[in-house]
Amino acid sequence: LADVKTSGAVFDFLGDSGIIHPTGHSLIKKKMIENKEIALACEASGHFIFRDIGFDDGIYAAIKFLSILDGRCINEMLKTMPTLYITPEIKIKSFRSTQAIDLIKKKLEHDGLKFLSIDGVRVNITDHNQNNSLSTRNWWLARYSNTEDYIIVRCEGQDATSLKKSISNLLGYLNLVNLTLDENIILKSLKF
Repeated sequence: LADVKTSGAVFDFLGDSGIIHPTGHSLIKKKMIENKEIALACEASGHFIFRDIGFDDGIYAAIKFLSILDGRCINEMLKTMPTLYITPEIKIKSFRSTQAIDLIKKKLEHDGLKFLSIDGVRVNITDHNQNNSLSTRNWWLARYSNTEDYIIVRCEGQDATSLKKSISNLLGYLNLVNLTLDENIILKSLKF
């Protein structure tokens, strides 16, 4: 189980056994209690919750990771993983965040786009390099914060061009609800 801010590569790796879930430590722990088949849950923020101990623990996560490495070099393992481009979590001040997300949902429905709406909107972008199919590695997310008056946005792409496409698509929908974000500021925060 992983939250909506998590990289598409995680869900690709998990396949049909992966569950995408709303963000929030308490929400994820509750889901683990309800579903006894979930052995591990994580949030993009860095929480890893293990069924065998029932909570998140950094030292336990590090020990588990070392056991997965099983003596292999971490650099060798990282070479087998896909290189993806993802923005940091970006906060946009909004005192009407729930209304803004609802308007974006309505526009996405009007445009006939598929999206996940369990926690804001997560939109997979068409990947023209792969037979115009929806890609789990090219997406954007807009959700309202559970704790503050912010809309949280994040984008991912399988390469720099795909990331820019995800950002551009997101900005178009933000502009519809009078929220502005400078694409250049987003791109400057990245290291290509």
